Amino acid sequence: MTEPRGVLLEIDVSSSEGEVPVVALRGELDFDEAPTFERVLEELLTEGRRDVVVDLSDLTFIDSSGISVLVGAARAAAVEHGTLVVAAPRPHVQRVFDIVNLPTLVDVEPSLESALQRVGRRREQTAG
Repeated sequence: MTEPRGVLLEIDVSSSEGEVPVVALRGELDFDEAPTFERVLEELLTEGRRDVVVDLSDLTFIDSSGISVLVGAARAAAVEHGTLVVAAPRPHVQRVFDIVNLPTLVDVEPSLESALQRVGRRREQTAG
């Protein structure tokens, strides 16, 4: 007998100081949950939110479909002269990122604070 499937991924969108949207993920980002996450990121871009921070401090699992969403969203943000920064991946998630060489395609910061600072620096550079 299989157990009923619960919600594997929770997504919370909030704004930080400076109005940078922070998309916090809790749980598991896999093939089944990736389309929902992708829609959230697409909606932010459609609303004109070019800079986005994705907080992974409570993410317990990610597979290739989740990584694909991150790469696609980073590329879409760059086209709009924005940036997507991944924040605070847990050690086992960071290990997956390192194996697939994700930091060469997506900005990854060790904390939410450093991710927001990175977005702030990028905004200052493009404004000045």
